[in-house]
Amino acid sequence: MRTLTALIVLRFGQQVSEEARAQIESLPLPTLETLSEDLLDFTSLDNLQPWLDARAI
Repeated sequence: MRTLTALIVLRFGQQVSEEARAQIESLPLPTLETLSEDLLDFTSLDNLQPWLDARAI
């Protein structure tokens, strides 16, 4: 998960919010893999929270 959040920072130049970080940490591995792929299609960090909200556990 640290790698994924590091990739987000590298891509968008912004830190992930604590709320988003907690949501990412709670995702099962298959969903984390999907996020790592979908991240490539995000145009901004603003795309992350709706993506996470749509997959809330």
